[in-house]
Amino acid sequence: AASAAAAFLPAVETVIQSSKRMLQMITKPHESHKRPAPPPPVEN
Repeated sequence: AASAAAAFLPAVETVIQSSKRMLQMITKPHESHKRPAPPPPVEN
């Protein structure tokens, strides 16, 4: 059981790391998309 966990945990961490990277790739364009949004019209 211990050896199975020792082999399993690194694989899980690799999956988590890659999924985090995927999420960053997906969410970062969204953020850069939102940033240059036109400012609200200023009323004089």
